[in-house]
Amino acid sequence: MERGIAYVVVFGAAVGRDGKPSAVLRHRLDAAMRWAKRRSSVRFLVTGGLGHHPPTEAEAMRRYLMDRGIPEGRILIEPQGQDTLSSSIRCIEILGRLRDVGCVVLCSSSFHVPRCRLIFRVLGYRTGTVEIESDRDVLGPRRWLRASAREGPAIVWDVSLALARRLLRSQSAAVLGSNIVLISVILSAGKPLISA
Repeated sequence: MERGIAYVVVFGAAVGRDGKPSAVLRHRLDAAMRWAKRRSSVRFLVTGGLGHHPPTEAEAMRRYLMDRGIPEGRILIEPQGQDTLSSSIRCIEILGRLRDVGCVVLCSSSFHVPRCRLIFRVLGYRTGTVEIESDRDVLGPRRWLRASAREGPAIVWDVSLALARRLLRSQSAAVLGSNIVLISVILSAGKPLISA
């Protein structure tokens, strides 16, 4: 039996001109609500800043959840993240301040979840994921293929940045300096590019 409250982190997507969640964002929110229905104590942490149309993705999600009967007290918002990595970092900071976290599960599009989960893991957070159907039908084949293809390079980029962040936070200046010199020696085939 898990102690504490389950938090489901829902990653943002576009908000329409009408200020309501796009079809992709509704798909994510509906999956998160289905997951939450089977559990007794769940809180939602919705993340996403301002895109092309107001309000922020997080605020549009908060309203959508409340319109479907989720009490406002069960919804936390992170309205400043501008991409997957910054949203993940901000959500981890929020979760780190809470004392009632039992488990954390991530909810996003099926092609996006692996990147979200890897970022959380690299930053020291174990998570589960919400089961979600592919949004191929929601996006259409062409947009879905483009979004899926983009994930490979995006995973490499975001995980590299998350690793660098973790290294910078966890190592002393001396250890970090030694690692930079070592990396420079390796990259320059034995000739240091910089000196300690």
